[in-house]
Amino acid sequence: MFAIYIRFMTTNTRPPPVIMFIYACLALVMGITWIDFIADSLVDLLDMLGQLMNVPPAALGFSILAWGNCMGDLKANTAITRKGFGEMAITGCMAGPIFNLCIGIGYTMMYVIYTKCNEVTCPGGKIAWALFRDAEPGSTKRALNGQNLVPFILVIGTIFIFSAVLVNGIVNKYQLSAKFHTPTLAFYAISTLALIIYAFLNGDREGE
Repeated sequence: MFAIYIRFMTTNTRPPPVIMFIYACLALVMGITWIDFIADSLVDLLDMLGQLMNVPPAALGFSILAWGNCMGDLKANTAITRKGFGEMAITGCMAGPIFNLCIGIGYTMMYVIYTKCNEVTCPGGKIAWALFRDAEPGSTKRALNGQNLVPFILVIGTIFIFSAVLVNGIVNKYQLSAKFHTPTLAFYAISTLALIIYAFLNGDREGE
């Protein structure tokens, strides 16, 4: 019956008016499902690629995985900017990382706490993430935690570039200068290259 209703209420120029909201909800659910499926497949492929080519997971994370994750935003924001909607492009650029940080970290932490945490592994529902750790079990000496250094630097870099965008906007009366592209591209190239070199130099050590 539902299919018959769609058939007779749909024309070449007009969709069914009553169930368009249902269509939109179903399209959203389907999009999220495909994104989840593709993301799981991509992570598995990257893990296999890293094992075959002996590439550290951190290097794959902030290079190939990050580029693939943001390529859609790059194309969309570029197209919007060419059409003259610069404010919309800036909003999209800022909203994307905020969504990834808040929803991505929030959902991930919730999943870990409710599925893998207990009073032994996560006392009080907290997950340890320290830049320094004990050099040896029971020792008072502290050593650098190489596994957490890369995400720590990325967090600091994100704060720095957001602050730079804010300062640039305030100085130029809330208009981003076109010359701002030079320091941002240079900062990303230098930081990414440095992190990749560090990941390769310390990959074997982190896996022990």
